[in-house]
Amino acid sequence: MLRYKIICLSLLALGFSACKKDPNQNQKGQPETFKETPVQGTATILVDETVFPVVEDAQLVFESIYSNAKLNLVTKPQNEVFNDLVKDQERIGIIARDLTEQEIAYFKSVPVTPVRTPIATDAIAFIAPKTAKDSVISYSEIEKILKGEPSAYKLYFDNSNSSTMQSLLDLYGLDKAVTTNIFAAKSNAEVIKNTANTVDAIGIVGVNWLTQPGKLAPQVDKLKVLGIEKDGKISKPNQTEIMDKTYPFTRDIYLINIQGKTGLGMGFASYIAGQDGQRIILKAGLVPSYPPTREIQIIK
Repeated sequence: MLRYKIICLSLLALGFSACKKDPNQNQKGQPETFKETPVQGTATILVDETVFPVVEDAQLVFESIYSNAKLNLVTKPQNEVFNDLVKDQERIGIIARDLTEQEIAYFKSVPVTPVRTPIATDAIAFIAPKTAKDSVISYSEIEKILKGEPSAYKLYFDNSNSSTMQSLLDLYGLDKAVTTNIFAAKSNAEVIKNTANTVDAIGIVGVNWLTQPGKLAPQVDKLKVLGIEKDGKISKPNQTEIMDKTYPFTRDIYLINIQGKTGLGMGFASYIAGQDGQRIILKAGLVPSYPPTREIQIIK
């Protein structure tokens, strides 16, 4: 329902001006028949699976505005997205981190200058069944689990190559996690389903999967989001505490474009980082990288 509302609101706001933005709006044809430009043709975008729901929302609205554009979203774990970009199998990716200086230097040596567009700030959510005794887990306890130290808890990730796993390792300064109390599923959806019904562990997912559950709503209704205790304070991954970084497990989402040309990658990046795309981010429960402006009229 949330996704439907987002799309309807965006279309209502943009529909009247769409035809002016797309030079081929009134031409008939399939997207693959048009030469690729920022608003037409076809392109594949690799998407970190942990942030797929909100990217899909933006894609649906973008294609509704630019009817001669087709974006093929392919979800993969973050490491696989990056590896495919390096291997030049695809040239547009959305991942939950920026490129490092070494990675930027590598792409420039190819040579292509990667265009990195921040689009949102996301958060890693820790979930448990509503029937679970605990509602809070400490920041230090999570570190103990990752290091393989004795703990009463287990962590359940969406994938062994997931960005959530890598984000936690980077945050704690660890090279790898000890698998004593850690195991992985194959997707965020699987983590949500199993945590709600069968798995005796703390599930770890991108918060976007909870704010936009779609068909997973019945399972999400059986879950609670754990608070994180750090330095005597408890925080949760809501928009306010993601924005001010009170919540410790936030990360920035980037669209990485190595097309080296003015194509759909640039067009979609401009859209999702623009005012209308950022409103989709906001309504989806994440924090926009470029907060949309809001004009206030005072009526006498």
